[in-house]
Amino acid sequence: MKEPVSSTFAPSTIEDDAEVKAFLEFRETGEIPLKFAVPLGLKALLTDIPFAVLQHWPGLIGMELRQIYYRFRFKEMGRGVLIGPGAEIRHPRRITVADYVFIDERVRLDAMAGSISIGRRTHIGPYAVIAGVGTSVLIGDYAAVGAFARVYANSEAPIDGKRMSGPMIPENMKGMITAPVRIEKDGLVGTGAVVLPGVTVGEGGVIAGNSLVLARTQVPPWTIWGGVPAKLLGLRKKVTVPDI
Repeated sequence: MKEPVSSTFAPSTIEDDAEVKAFLEFRETGEIPLKFAVPLGLKALLTDIPFAVLQHWPGLIGMELRQIYYRFRFKEMGRGVLIGPGAEIRHPRRITVADYVFIDERVRLDAMAGSISIGRRTHIGPYAVIAGVGTSVLIGDYAAVGAFARVYANSEAPIDGKRMSGPMIPENMKGMITAPVRIEKDGLVGTGAVVLPGVTVGEGGVIAGNSLVLARTQVPPWTIWGGVPAKLLGLRKKVTVPDI
C-alpha cells in the first residue's frame, strides 16, 4: 500500500512564518524579496551575535540566562526548565515546554511550519533531534528521548517516482510522509533510535537504542520494541511511583 504524499508547507501552516515564506521564494527564484530580506536581515544583525554568546554560555549562569531568554521566546514555558549549551531551537514560538524539562546540550528542536510540545519532567538527551516540521510532535510527561536519537514528523519516502533529495525540491515533486508523532507519558526513545512520521509510542512504551521505528507504527502501551525495523521484544511493568 502506497503512503500518501503530504506537503510540508501547507498554506495554513505558513501564514505567520516569514522565514518559511522567504525560503520558498528563494527556492523558486534564487532570490529573497526585499519585503523579507530587510526585516529578516535586521533581525539577524541585531540578535545573532548576542544570541550566539547566550546559546553557548557554559555552566549554571548559561542555564539561567537561557531560561530567562526562552521564557519570552517559547509559545509556553513552565518553571524549572533547563536548556544546555549549544541547544539549537528553531521557531520557538511554535514550541511548548512544561515544568522541569531538561533540554540537554546540542539538542536540536525544529518546529518550522509545525509544533513541538514537551511534557512535564521530560529529558531530551544530548545531540537528539526533534523535528515537528509541517506537523506536530507531542512528547508526554515523564518521557525521555535519549542522546543522539532522532524523532521526525516529516521525512522523504520512495513514492510514485518522486524525488527524495531534500528541501530544495518543491513539494509536488517530492515523495514525503508528513504525519504527527506522539510519545506518550512515561515513553522512552533510546539512545540513537530513529522514529519516523506518524509513529505513536503508547504510554510507558520503550524503543530500544539504535532501533528504527518505521512510519505510522503504533507501539502499544507498556511494550518494549527494538531492532531495524523495530519489532515487539517484550513487556514493561507499569509505573507505580506517584506523579510529582
